[in-house]
Amino acid sequence: MKPCCFSTIMNTLLKYMTISNSGKQMTLMNTTFAEYKEKKGKEDFEFDKGNVSKWFSGEDRQSPSLVEFYDSVENIKALIFDVQYTVFPLLYDKDKAVQELYLLLINDSSLSENKKTEISKGYPYNSEEDKAAFVGRVIF
Repeated sequence: MKPCCFSTIMNTLLKYMTISNSGKQMTLMNTTFAEYKEKKGKEDFEFDKGNVSKWFSGEDRQSPSLVEFYDSVENIKALIFDVQYTVFPLLYDKDKAVQELYLLLINDSSLSENKKTEISKGYPYNSEEDKAAFVGRVIF
């Protein structure tokens, strides 16, 4: 089974997107991390396509700036909001995507059972907010 890392998480979400293949990675990055983009202070901010491609392929770790940004309760809440209201509408089967992310998490041998339980608390989820909160926790 694949590890539960940024690359596999984002590619799992990508697999369930309804839009055409053209620009899917950038669309997913821009919608998932909309708060990050907004707070960078530039209306025309764009993720570097080369870096994004490497993040999705697992060749490179995601930006430390991105990780640091979401290392606060306020910004995690923004991530969850963005997942629920901008990412989920792009997915043709968000429930299956959430299920696959759960299986990635549970089968990842590099995480402790306590961490897995902490991230997946309450699974299976009934509300859209709980599903988005789970996806946000897995991404972070």
